[in-house]
Amino acid sequence: MFILEGSDCLGKTTAAKELVRLANGRGDFPVLYKHMTRPPAHFNFSSDYMDIMSVYGVQDRFHLGALAYHDNVMSEECRLWLEGELLSRGSVIVLFLCKNEHWYRDHLHKSKGHMFPTDTLVEANKRYVEMAEGLCPVHCDSIQYINGPDDFPTTTDINYWIDMWFKRLKFLESMMEGD
Repeated sequence: MFILEGSDCLGKTTAAKELVRLANGRGDFPVLYKHMTRPPAHFNFSSDYMDIMSVYGVQDRFHLGALAYHDNVMSEECRLWLEGELLSRGSVIVLFLCKNEHWYRDHLHKSKGHMFPTDTLVEANKRYVEMAEGLCPVHCDSIQYINGPDDFPTTTDINYWIDMWFKRLKFLESMMEGD
């Protein structure tokens, strides 16, 4: 599973769709796009992620949103367990963040279709920054800083992420064949 995490309007969806296009162009694995919207009220942040994990999915948002958008819905033990499960499936996690709050607020005001109000998104972005800086340590493989319109990941960046992911998936396949 390839996971892109971060607040709204930082390019995750565009990058995820390009990642699917480029990955499927290689023909190694059947890669699908999935997007996690606001979880329903009955969502169990400790167990329901297991039902939506997939090996070949490119997931636009996943478990780190629970830490960024909600308080006290996921214990440290649960997060560590989920990250272990994800790593055992060869997952790669990329955080999209903005360290320029002024630009981000302005960008959000010009954008449409966010799931949350601007202040909520800015606060969530701050929490993602804390994750990246180790104040709320989480596993991530790469960080994409979006601090202006020219910071979108390049095709080279996305291909690098695909290479990392496919190497993990091929390693897992070789381990399964060894059983």
